[in-house]
Amino acid sequence: MKVFALQFDVEWLDPRQNLAEVRRLVSQAQPPAGSLVVLPELCAVGFCMDAAATTRAQDETQDALAALAKQWGVFICAGVAAASPNGKPENQAVLFDPAGEMALRYGKRHLFTLAGEHEAYAPGPAVTVAPVGEFTLAPAICYDLRFPEQFRQAVTMGANVMAVLANWPTVRKSHWRALLIARAIENQAYVIGVNRCGEDPNAAYAGGSIVIDPQGEILAEAGDATEILAADLDIKSLHALRAEFPVLDDRRNDELA
Repeated sequence: MKVFALQFDVEWLDPRQNLAEVRRLVSQAQPPAGSLVVLPELCAVGFCMDAAATTRAQDETQDALAALAKQWGVFICAGVAAASPNGKPENQAVLFDPAGEMALRYGKRHLFTLAGEHEAYAPGPAVTVAPVGEFTLAPAICYDLRFPEQFRQAVTMGANVMAVLANWPTVRKSHWRALLIARAIENQAYVIGVNRCGEDPNAAYAGGSIVIDPQGEILAEAGDATEILAADLDIKSLHALRAEFPVLDDRRNDELA
């Protein structure tokens, strides 16, 4: 399966401009039908704690992503802010299938209290997985990356591709790379980390989007500017690795409690 990670400078609270940039990047990438396209966390608005502002264009954003998935016949996994039954909205990852239908909705489970995210958003209820072609995808969002038990739970649910959507700041960029590689190795899974670049009113972002194979090898890695990463994911080699070196068979599921 072909995967495309679209790294770009998210304009602050400007959904129309950001969605126009997403359309431009997808058109430039020319993804083949059945590909997976991954976008950053809160890709239409930026990492903003004004939940009323970030959710204002939620329908417009999701409709645009669904239409784009259908137009190109691809899966699109993207970060959005959306209403939830919890009183506060959620910082979510959504997955649209090649028919433009919603295939998955995941709410960020670990909220970044240092930025007051827990005051603006509600935590998501559960780890979520969905089929993407021959693979099974589990999304995670930014701060989730620091909690490996979430990724192990996803593997127990059948995941073999992890998509981490982020607004990860430059000041901790070395952690971003190291943790993504660790998640790939320990779970014998492909990991797609898609970060934004540029700046917002609160932080600078170094990009560094990356695609990692189940051995921890780098398949593609971005710099600090707008960039399209492309890589091929091979289900046969993933199954072969898990069969030849069956680490996951020795995991203790009681450790997830």
